[in-house]
Amino acid sequence: MTAEREILNLMYEYCWLVDQGRYKEIGELFAEAEIYFGDHLAYSHDPEGFSHMFDANISYEPDHTPRTIHMCIDPVIEINEAAGTARAKHYTVVVQGIPGEFTPQVIVMDTKFDTFKRGEDGKWRFASRKMGSRCAGDVSHHRKDADLSYFSVENTPYMKDIADFVL
Repeated sequence: MTAEREILNLMYEYCWLVDQGRYKEIGELFAEAEIYFGDHLAYSHDPEGFSHMFDANISYEPDHTPRTIHMCIDPVIEINEAAGTARAKHYTVVVQGIPGEFTPQVIVMDTKFDTFKRGEDGKWRFASRKMGSRCAGDVSHHRKDADLSYFSVENTPYMKDIADFVL
C-alpha cells in the first residue's frame, strides 16, 4: 500500500469510527497526536481524554450511534518520505438524519489540518490534528449539551488559515 493510501485510510477511518460510535478507537487512532480546536491545544497524547470528549458530548441514538455520516472531502496530502512525515488538509461535512424525526441534513462543515509520522514499524500515524468549524446547522440532535462554542468565530479557520497551510 502506498503512503498516500495509508494516510487517506487513517483520515477515512476517523469518519467511520465517529459514525459507528466507536470513540475509544478514535482515542487509540490519535494516541500519539496533539489535538487542537482552532489554535487551542485540547489534547496531547491523551487517547482516553480525547475519546471521553466524544462520549461526553455526542448524543447516541438507540443503536448506540450518532446517526451521522462524516465525509472527508477534497483531501490534499504532501508526503516527505525521507523524513517519514506528511501533512494533509481536508473538509469534513457531517450529515445527520433520524428516521421518523427529521430528514438528512448537513449539520457541520469543518476544516481539518493533519500531520503524520511514520513509526518504527513503518506504519503511518496521526501526529496532530487542527480542527475548525466553517459553520454549523442544527446540532441539537448531535450534541448532548448543544454547546456551540466550537463553532464560534475564533474556531473558524477560513481561507486565510487554509492558505497558511499550503502544501
